[in-house]
Amino acid sequence: MLPTIRRRITVAITSTLLLMILLPLTTSPQTAFASSAADYNGIWEGYGTYNDGRSSFDMHLQLSKAGNQVWGSLSELTYSSEVLIAGDFYAQKGYAQIAFTDYEAVTGNGIQLNCQYRAILSSDGRKMNGIWYYPNHTQPDGSFFLHEVNSWV
Repeated sequence: MLPTIRRRITVAITSTLLLMILLPLTTSPQTAFASSAADYNGIWEGYGTYNDGRSSFDMHLQLSKAGNQVWGSLSELTYSSEVLIAGDFYAQKGYAQIAFTDYEAVTGNGIQLNCQYRAILSSDGRKMNGIWYYPNHTQPDGSFFLHEVNSWV
């Protein structure tokens, strides 16, 4: 009876070790995230904050993604303004990130142009937490949180 138990333990350990070795080799960097480009296309809503303690502000992002490029518009009703954005999407093993800049005003002038935004996407691709910088600043000036409310293909 002892050899049978020893053999089952050996098989279980061997199977576990084999999975631990093969799983990382067969998992693509984006496996933990929504896999298609359409998963990030859509309307995102949430809020932004200032690191200096000023009141938070609403954010409304219309985002399109193709390959590693993102573009769209960012609106902040608090400032009655909308700007165009463009940037990049990065996926690495274990996380996905988006980085964009607001480069042109569409309406209003309440949003500072050329701010940098960087966010990490949740594993399901439906939320993003990030930081933002004023132009030429090396430390973040605030943070933001957005969740996808509507997606399109």
